[in-house]
Amino acid sequence: MATYAGKGGAMTSQASGGSATSVLEIRDYSFTITQNSVPDTVLGDDFESHKATTGTFTATVNCIYDDSDAGQEIFVPGTDVGVVFFPAGNSSGKEKFTGTAYIQEESTNVSVDGLVERTFTLAGQGTGLTKATV
Repeated sequence: MATYAGKGGAMTSQASGGSATSVLEIRDYSFTITQNSVPDTVLGDDFESHKATTGTFTATVNCIYDDSDAGQEIFVPGTDVGVVFFPAGNSSGKEKFTGTAYIQEESTNVSVDGLVERTFTLAGQGTGLTKATV
């Protein structure tokens, strides 16, 4: 079983009608793919059962603040952005997760003993994240 160091991960962002741009200065990111469901359990059933309804994904991207990074500057709250996550890197044969995200929030953290950082919160739009191979 292969394992990967997180430092090899990468991400791109793409404004509507634009081209993909690497997001630089990423400290970390995470994404969660969710399939919502409703219970369809009835009297007489011994165990719960469920039916799939809608799916979504959420993501958080933490970066060192860089206002010259086009990949970060695309993340404007209230806009839709194309995203591609490369958890193990973007070399041939690695997995990638592609989708469209609604930018919900941008927060900036300034600390006397650290670097200025910003965090972006994303919510899936449309088809969710599609898994494929680079």
